[in-house]
Amino acid sequence: MAKRLTEEMVIARTKISDLSKIKRLNCWGSELVDVSLLMKMPSVEVLSLSINKINSLADFQFCKRLEELYIRQNDIRDLNEIMYLQGLTNLKNLWLGENPCASIEGYRLAVIRALPQLQKLDNVAITQEELREAQRRGKILTHPVDETQEESEEEYQTSPTQTAVQPQYNRYQEYSEQEYSPPQRSPQRQEVMEYTNGDRYVSSSHGGSAEITQPQEKRDKFTCAAATHRPPFTRRPVTRVSLRNSYIGSKALSPKVSIHKLTGKWNPRRMSFSE
Repeated sequence: MAKRLTEEMVIARTKISDLSKIKRLNCWGSELVDVSLLMKMPSVEVLSLSINKINSLADFQFCKRLEELYIRQNDIRDLNEIMYLQGLTNLKNLWLGENPCASIEGYRLAVIRALPQLQKLDNVAITQEELREAQRRGKILTHPVDETQEESEEEYQTSPTQTAVQPQYNRYQEYSEQEYSPPQRSPQRQEVMEYTNGDRYVSSSHGGSAEITQPQEKRDKFTCAAATHRPPFTRRPVTRVSLRNSYIGSKALSPKVSIHKLTGKWNPRRMSFSE
């Protein structure tokens, strides 16, 4: 289990209960891995955390008054972790030797270029000539936060499920009238049906209202305006039942026809009633 820096440990070593008032802290050889408690110690000026197992300098960026940092023989592997100390303008002495990152070629010049406010690095004073050389030949380091953002952007760009980015709308951009003209509807198709009486029934393909038209010659024959809107005439087919009903109707109007004939059996071959 990773060992972390606790308030009890700090109070036991500094004899100060208020963490914000601590100026110096020495936790040398305590096998610490997590030192996130430093965020509650903004006034600390000297930190001695050598011979531990610290693998990141991210927690030190909150110690704005830090002047001396002794962190040799830890597990800091990425040289870009130095960028977390860039905001510490009061930092004058840094001892980072015997870490895995210290064996990287160009380590000293890269650290001096990233932290030009340093006066001593790994217990060796920094000269003005060395500072000028670091500005010319020193490796440019990148902040670890920027690296993670770039990696996430690359993964997003190379992911197969990436969706197309929609162009940003600019309300001041000029657009051609033709590009944003309303869509033109296709002309309506009309179906025309002609009946035997000369009427024409016109229906729209878009569900519009139907209209009954008549030839101009036939319209002139009628004087009534309602005659032009009369429904189309459809002749019913002639059947035996219709003949029977018409016969019954015609005979019922005649006084010469007896009730026996009307109630007799209908003979379809003779087309009449049998008495």
